[in-house]
Amino acid sequence: MFGTLQPVPPRIELRAGPVSATLEDGALRWIRFRGTEALRGIAFLVRDRQWNTPAPLLSNLVVQEDGGGFRVTFDALCRTPDGELPWSAEIVGHPDGTLRFTGTAAPAADFLTNRTGFVVLHPLDGVAGCAVEVTHVDGRRRQARFPHFVDPEQCFFDLRAIA
Repeated sequence: MFGTLQPVPPRIELRAGPVSATLEDGALRWIRFRGTEALRGIAFLVRDRQWNTPAPLLSNLVVQEDGGGFRVTFDALCRTPDGELPWSAEIVGHPDGTLRFTGTAAPAADFLTNRTGFVVLHPLDGVAGCAVEVTHVDGRRRQARFPHFVDPEQCFFDLRAIA
């Protein structure tokens, strides 16, 4: 079951050393380290004023794989009732398993959004209720826990890293 009447979008399997991931609609999904799911997904998303998430219209998709790593680039356009937000992405997977996902949005005019930026989804197994160290953008570190149950609220804010 897919949860929608829309067909499953095309998927591209990527590998960077010990890390594998699936590229789908401009997002990385099912990111695994040596076969174990480490992240459910990383995506650069646009939320309109009613918290809808328009699917990005991708163009200029280039996927390069070499030397045990990969580089993906593309342009995207998100249309909402309030306008359009063009953005571009670069996703790089290095042979040592390091991933870098960069998204750059550049609206041509005022654009209303409730939230635009990265969403990182964690798997439930091995994460729910577990301890985590959160590093904030100002460099502060604190010990916390992932929620035991799926929480509609964002757990951590102003993140630089989590471990």
